[in-house]
Amino acid sequence: MAVITGLQANIGDLDTFLGAWEGTSSRLASYGATESRCVQIMMAGELSGRFNIANQWNDIDAAMTGCADNVADSETQSAMAAAGVEMLGRTLSTLEHSVGDTSGKFGSYLMGTGDIPSVDDFAEMTGRAWEHIRDAASGQTWTRRLVGPSGVGDWAVATYTDSLNDLMAASATLFANADQLALMNKTNSAMTGRAFFRKVA
Repeated sequence: MAVITGLQANIGDLDTFLGAWEGTSSRLASYGATESRCVQIMMAGELSGRFNIANQWNDIDAAMTGCADNVADSETQSAMAAAGVEMLGRTLSTLEHSVGDTSGKFGSYLMGTGDIPSVDDFAEMTGRAWEHIRDAASGQTWTRRLVGPSGVGDWAVATYTDSLNDLMAASATLFANADQLALMNKTNSAMTGRAFFRKVA
């Protein structure tokens, strides 16, 4: 199963970091990352201002090897030092569902808890979610935390959009839908937090 690693960091010089991003993403790809992006958390309490560098890998072993090789790379070390990158932590989540793409310039990261749903219930839940928000979003990914200092087993939904106003309006209709609420109740699903972010690379 595909997994996503999230590197939480402070970046002292964003311009320098972005100037080196093409080389950074190319190195990550050479070490097995199938997709790489960087977002900055804008609204999330004490987490605001931090960056998250997300990389997708084919499986856990690929993520473990790729992350280790990238950190040991002298070019990576030089680029991180030049941009004043301070690594704060790393998490790993399983990629449960994905639709659309990550082209939106903003995003919402919705966190929650709940039972692992049946295949049919999960398909219904994700399908209805996209049906309600697709006109206000470019894409959406559903993940479940596998490794981290907390929240193991929790789920998260990252939705990319060019307008958070439009996305929040669409989201309100989704969470007012009786069938979706019934399915959330059936799976003991509850929202525990939300972050707004902007995509920088």
